Amino acid sequence: MSPFDTALELVSTLPREAQNELEEILRQRRLEARREEIAANVREANAEDDAGKLRSETASELILRLRTLVKNGEAAE
Repeated sequence: MSPFDTALELVSTLPREAQNELEEILRQRRLEARREEIAANVREANAEDDAGKLRSETASELILRLRTLVKNGEAAE
């Protein structure tokens, strides 16, 4: 039996209230992990901006650039 199956079996033996509590704990942990992932992305983007690796462009410029990429078949790369 895989560790995942073992965990499911164990959880199924818990009282419903404990299962609900476990579900809430797991949900909170997933949310916190996602927050950490977003924070890391922000830190990386800020570092790239500070290093001058990013450029500003208007929404219209971005749309035009994306359309050109799609037209030239470069968007899938």
